[in-house]
Amino acid sequence: MGTKLVIYVLIFDVVLSLMVGAYGGLGAPSIPPEPSVGQAQAIAGSIIWSAGIPAITLIPSFSIAGSTFPGLTLPSITFFVISFGWLWPIILVFQWIAWVFSSIASVIGYILSIFTGSVSLLSGVPVLGPFLAVFTLLINLVLVWEIIKLIRGYGP
Repeated sequence: MGTKLVIYVLIFDVVLSLMVGAYGGLGAPSIPPEPSVGQAQAIAGSIIWSAGIPAITLIPSFSIAGSTFPGLTLPSITFFVISFGWLWPIILVFQWIAWVFSSIASVIGYILSIFTGSVSLLSGVPVLGPFLAVFTLLINLVLVWEIIKLIRGYGP
């Protein structure tokens, strides 16, 4: 009986969400674009470590009586440069993980906005609105309880 009840409540929520989407002006969730290899390579290619000595000016350029004398500057010396372009596969994996979590969060936020929007729309209806809102809340609490029962294995 629990599985049927879960399915019926989900169908009720889908119908309610269609009505709320039509009347509440809700749009689809904003799912970010999928990460690409080019993005990961660009990020990894921009990570560069370099060690060295910067240019040092011993005598700055100066002017005396209209004549300009050049300064004395020692050039910079670079000991080594390490590029982390080879890290792009690891960065791509982390980008995919972040994309999955942000997509899930976007969909869950959309579902919550549907639910809160439906409750607020129902409660705004004169006379019957509060009763319909309480009915919706109770049905969804039953849904949560039945899902918990199915997960934990209570009862038949």
